[in-house]
Amino acid sequence: MYQLAINAITKIINEAGYVNLVISDNIKNSNLTDHERRLFTRIVYGTVEKYLLLDYYLKPYTTGKKIKPFIRNTLRMGVYMIYFMDIANHFVVNELVKIVKKQDYHGSGMVNAILRSIIRDGLREIKVSDKAEYLSIKYSYALELVKELMKQYPNEIEDILSASEGVYNTYRINTLKISTEEVESLLKERDVEYKLENTTLWTKNSLINTSLFVEGKIVPQDASSQQVALVTNPLSGSRILDACSAPGGKAYHLATIMGNIGEIICLDIYPHKLKLIEELIAPFCAGNVPVTLQIMGNNPSMLETTAKLASKLPIVGINLNAGCPSKRVCSNGAGGGLWKNPTQIKELLLAIKNGAPNLEISLKTRLGFCNPEESYDVLG
Repeated sequence: MYQLAINAITKIINEAGYVNLVISDNIKNSNLTDHERRLFTRIVYGTVEKYLLLDYYLKPYTTGKKIKPFIRNTLRMGVYMIYFMDIANHFVVNELVKIVKKQDYHGSGMVNAILRSIIRDGLREIKVSDKAEYLSIKYSYALELVKELMKQYPNEIEDILSASEGVYNTYRINTLKISTEEVESLLKERDVEYKLENTTLWTKNSLINTSLFVEGKIVPQDASSQQVALVTNPLSGSRILDACSAPGGKAYHLATIMGNIGEIICLDIYPHKLKLIEELIAPFCAGNVPVTLQIMGNNPSMLETTAKLASKLPIVGINLNAGCPSKRVCSNGAGGGLWKNPTQIKELLLAIKNGAPNLEISLKTRLGFCNPEESYDVLG
């Protein structure tokens, strides 16, 4: 189980995996007991949530050392288990050393030495004079985010950051399939500790193996992500464009608010992420969320080939990205850089249409790269 947790943490921190999906996949594909599932979930969520703080505690012992990602994550996990879960020191050290030794004998010695040193010395005090940096470390939030929040909420900043303390699994109640009152009743029957605010549900225990999750009655979705649909508050029958949609949680939430009546076009530049959206539609929604693939480039032949491949996917259209503002993308003549030569955009759209004649073809742009008249000319 602990090896599984290290792998999951590495997938999330070093490979940009989605926390909820990585945890769900690992639990589904393992033979963990119910107790082990809960322990695994808490270790992974907790280590990822506090990894900036854990790195601060580990810094005196790791500075100047070349440490492989899985070993660094083992150390983070070890410190979290010892100091934030109150698991016996000797057990944590022995278990993690045994795991690392199977992959890296030299690394196991490093893990043993560092964990024993930090147990002997205790956790050091956070001594940072800059308030933003101090709060960034203490609450494990990106420094840039803390600085931005401090500008907007100088007096409430610590209350805002501390509000997320504690490891919870976050879900959204899918009111297309169940009411909040019914969910509360089921959770009370099973003696599950929870917090509920409108349709946002927090639980200490993972619910991914319960009928609530399996039947799509609750959706794993971060509370902040849920705010997008709540602020948008679309009317029934609305037509919505969701750019960068994967893994699809916001689109499903919008569909729920719309009463599952309307149209949501989901875009993403990666085919495997579109597949992820499709996989999530079945259990969580009623199935009327059409998906559009967004692609990027400036080579007609390559785009035509891509369109041919994409036409085999369960999608309704292809969108050409001519609005990405990234300097790197624009300097290579793609994204917003296409507007340096607007006539080529027509050629690219025609190439895509040749590759996928049965799909809707659309163009994404952005104010600042072109004026509306130019985009109308291109599409005309």
